Amino acid sequence: MTVATLFSTTGLLGYFVLMVLTLGRNWHSSIHRSFVFYLGAMSIWQFAALMVSISPDVGNALIWYRIMSTGLGGQFILYLFFILAFLRIVPKPVISFSGWLLIFALLNSTPTGLVIASVSKSKVTGLFIPSFGPLVPLLGISTYLFLGYAAFNLATAYRRTKSVQQRNRIRYLLLGACVIGVGTLSNL
Repeated sequence: MTVATLFSTTGLLGYFVLMVLTLGRNWHSSIHRSFVFYLGAMSIWQFAALMVSISPDVGNALIWYRIMSTGLGGQFILYLFFILAFLRIVPKPVISFSGWLLIFALLNSTPTGLVIASVSKSKVTGLFIPSFGPLVPLLGISTYLFLGYAAFNLATAYRRTKSVQQRNRIRYLLLGACVIGVGTLSNL
C-alpha cells in the first residue's frame, strides 16, 4: 500500500463516518442536508483519488482523474451552499443558479478532455500525472470564487457575531476553507 492509497482510504473513511453521523441527526435541517451534499462531493473526489492510486494503467487513471475533477469542482460550490445554510443566509438566485449550472457542466465534461486531457505515468515516481484541458483555468477561477465567497461570508459573520461559541465555529470553518484552498492548490 502506497502513502497516497493510505491517505485516500483514511480520508474516504472519515467522510463516510461524518456522512453517517450527519444523516443520523436531522435530515430536515438545511444545514445538515447541505453538509451531507458537501461530504458527498468530497467522498467522490476522495474515492476517485483512491482509484487513481490503485489504477493498473493510464486508461483507468484517466477515467478516475476525470471523475475526481468533478468532485473537486463540486466541493467548492457545495461548501459555499453549506456555509450559507450554516450562517442562515438565503443564497441569491444568481449564486444558486450559477452553482448548479457549474456542477451540471462539470458532470457533463467528465467524459471529455476539456478538464483532464490525458494522463501519463511518471518515470521518476511511478505516479499517474494528469495533463489539464482547456477549461481548467475557467473551472479554477469559477470554483475558487465560490470558495472565496464562502470565506467572505464567514469573515463577515465572524466580525458581526457577539457569541463566543459562534465565533469558534466560524473560526473552524474559516480554517477549513483555508485548508481546502491550500490543499487543492498544492495538488495543481
